[in-house]
Amino acid sequence: MQNYEYLGKPLQIGRLTIKNRFCMAPIGGGQHHLPGGGLKDETIQYLVERAKGGFGLIFTGAIAADGTVDPYTGVGPTILQNPDAFKMTATELNERAGAYGTKVFAQITMGLGRNYPNLPAPSSVHVFRHPGEVSPELTRDQIKSKIESVVKASKIAKDSGFSGVEVHSIHWGYLLDQFALSMMNHRTDEYGGSLENRLRAAKEILEGIKQECGSDFPVSMRLGLKTFVKGFEQASLTGEEEIGRTLEEGIEIAKLLESYGYDCLNVDTGIYDSFYYACPPMYMPKGYLVELAAKAKEAVNIPILAGGRMNEADIAEKAIRDGKIDAVVLGRAALADPEYPNKVLTGHTEKIRPCIACNQGCITRLQQGKQPTCAVNPAAMREVRYALRPCVQPKKVVVVGGGVAGMEAARTAAMRGHKVSLYEKNESLGGNLIPGGSHSFKKEVRELNAWYQNELKALPVEIHTGEAVTAD
Repeated sequence: MQNYEYLGKPLQIGRLTIKNRFCMAPIGGGQHHLPGGGLKDETIQYLVERAKGGFGLIFTGAIAADGTVDPYTGVGPTILQNPDAFKMTATELNERAGAYGTKVFAQITMGLGRNYPNLPAPSSVHVFRHPGEVSPELTRDQIKSKIESVVKASKIAKDSGFSGVEVHSIHWGYLLDQFALSMMNHRTDEYGGSLENRLRAAKEILEGIKQECGSDFPVSMRLGLKTFVKGFEQASLTGEEEIGRTLEEGIEIAKLLESYGYDCLNVDTGIYDSFYYACPPMYMPKGYLVELAAKAKEAVNIPILAGGRMNEADIAEKAIRDGKIDAVVLGRAALADPEYPNKVLTGHTEKIRPCIACNQGCITRLQQGKQPTCAVNPAAMREVRYALRPCVQPKKVVVVGGGVAGMEAARTAAMRGHKVSLYEKNESLGGNLIPGGSHSFKKEVRELNAWYQNELKALPVEIHTGEAVTAD
């Protein structure tokens, strides 16, 4: 049995101790909040399930601060809109997550900028996927107002029991990233020009949070180390012809953020214009980020948390052991299996339900304005509605068809206490997972098929292959 000693070690962020090296990435925004403010019951349960599953640190999805400059925030109601409702619900989240020894950071956004239409940006630049549209340019007073709103929201987060905040973010091309990128920031005042000027908003946010919340209150920054773009909506798979952020500039930003007083950096790559780096699909190799993150780790003394196809326990363990990163950040893998850390740390990695990096249930639904979930875990972000409860009256259940839907139905029925028989006319279980996993780079699809079959055997489910079932 593989021993994941380094993944299980405590992590120090400032004066805060995290129980292990597993962090849950921030996912989503507005769908986590009630229209009048505060977190939904389902949001609380969704995050608590990941605390129960062993994550040492959880980042919430992006929480809006400013509702004045941006009447439409893009991520739901702001903390400042109804602070009492936010405090009441967030306090419950932190108390329940804390019962498992998990710390939670509130991720607070300054804004989304040119990633979405009609939202202001540092300069009038092309709006992502909206030909002919440009973003309205922020005035200096509007920038100051936005900075102040993030600071105020951070104080409310601290008063709600959060262990720290993460500033959203110099990554994925969101507003602070647009300030930092010379290709998107053409300002001539103190917020434009030199790299230090382009990072001024991030610096003033940090200074304000430390003044309001105390110097010991941990503050993280999500940082994209390299953008992989050669133009607006022109990605670069190899990273050549970079006109956005080079790795060298990313490392320089990391050093400046440390000098300002940020307590840790949560690093990844890509922006919306190079989305296969921002949210890497299955053809991107696992652990591709490690060597990039290691360059940042060499340059700073604060912890480097690394996310982006890091859901391979052996890769994560080795990267931490070798001093290349300090912790691993899992987003989609945490949706697929909330118990990922516990299964790794108890030596049962074969029981982890694999994320297939399809981006269908999570990020695609999010961008369509739908409630995100997970293609391989129907209960993700629906833990209240889809909680599996023991059946009152066990029955004999026959499931016809051993594809992915049939295997999930059989698994669910058996877990609830029914006696289940599964029939598949072909000689092998898997259905469309078999041709779907035939490409060499679709290893996770094959792993998902194997995972289902192992689960069915362990439950147990009576399996009949090579037997067609007719109405008779």
